[in-house]
Amino acid sequence: DDFESDNPTVLGYRNGDQWYNSRGEEIVNGDAIAQASSSGSITPYLKNPDDDVRSFNFDAGSSFEDYQPQYVVMPRLAFTFNLSKYSSFFAHYDVLAQRPTASISFFNPSDYLFMTNNVGGFINNPNLKPQRTIDYEMGFQQAVNEKSAVTISAYYREMKDMVQAVLMANAYPVNYITFGNRDFGSVQGATFKYDLRPINSNLSLEASYTLQFANGTGSNPATTIGLINAGFAELRPITPLDFDQRHTFIGILDYRYKEGKLYNGPEWGRVVLENFGVNLIGRLTSGLPYTAQSNFTQAVAIGVADRVQLDGSVNGSRLPWTSTFDLRVNKYFGLGIKKMQKFKANVYLAVTNLLNTQNIVNVYNATGSATDDGFLASPVSESIVQGQTNALAFQQLYALKMANPNNFALPRQIQFGIMLDF
Repeated sequence: DDFESDNPTVLGYRNGDQWYNSRGEEIVNGDAIAQASSSGSITPYLKNPDDDVRSFNFDAGSSFEDYQPQYVVMPRLAFTFNLSKYSSFFAHYDVLAQRPTASISFFNPSDYLFMTNNVGGFINNPNLKPQRTIDYEMGFQQAVNEKSAVTISAYYREMKDMVQAVLMANAYPVNYITFGNRDFGSVQGATFKYDLRPINSNLSLEASYTLQFANGTGSNPATTIGLINAGFAELRPITPLDFDQRHTFIGILDYRYKEGKLYNGPEWGRVVLENFGVNLIGRLTSGLPYTAQSNFTQAVAIGVADRVQLDGSVNGSRLPWTSTFDLRVNKYFGLGIKKMQKFKANVYLAVTNLLNTQNIVNVYNATGSATDDGFLASPVSESIVQGQTNALAFQQLYALKMANPNNFALPRQIQFGIMLDF
């Protein structure tokens, strides 16, 4: 209850993130303990009260400890079982681990040297554990005939120890935000695939459809920053993750002429289309989730942080569907040198987004539009616009800033090149 008292009274205890009252009973947080102290904040019992981190003779070993190495066993098991000549069953089990990025785990001593001047600031956590992903998949493959086959598979992916921002409330000497292995998520889905192989033919086809559900408590380490700022630091709802793409259709069509005796194309006096091929890839995907808001704010203004009111739940809205086609045309040429018969030149023309489709990849949360955040047309903007030095210039520049090309996928791109294969 008092730093200066020779016989202080114990008001509570803390073990990690768990708080206890003076009787050793679990309590939600340390607020009651802080309010009962003489200073109105947590006054911990200090083992070495005179050991100041700013002192030249500060003993780092009394406050800090070395990082303990983390050991992660990562087995990868896969097997295929032939049920018959035309069908098989397959499955795999993988465990993968990833080290936390240096930007959130690098130890910086100056964070503690000036800690009292950084109330509510960020402090990295060098003691983060690796993030783990456990992946399961099983499926069945059946040949339809000698040229084609169908595959049906289901998968489940569990993500553990994901990094998320954590508020260290009632910390000493000030409250701060750090990062912890608090989040978790799961991805489950199923894929149906059809393959047509180019046996005695120039055409091959691969078509697939994937249904997926991805949910968790956070998509990135900064997901809970908004909840912390709003006073809901302990709220961890399970919501769709940022990459939760419900439907994915993919089709790959390839038409190719072979060489030598296997060539069956037009000749026109000579074999002109030998080793010539056309490849077309089409993708149709449902929209990714985003968080809608019910009020109009200055979404593109610099240095303006308006309070956002959610419309529905976090990641409760969806972007529009997207579609794209990519084309690649190529032909192999021999170099005509006997000593370099294995060398071939691959001349290709690649076109991404063949139809130049304007696929929307990001929208303004208040309108669901990729071009207008709704602020200039809303009643709340009238007083703000009129308060500018030049209202018309403000509106024009604001509209220019809203025309963000990053809200759309890349336009059509054409590449021509030559590769030397050997």
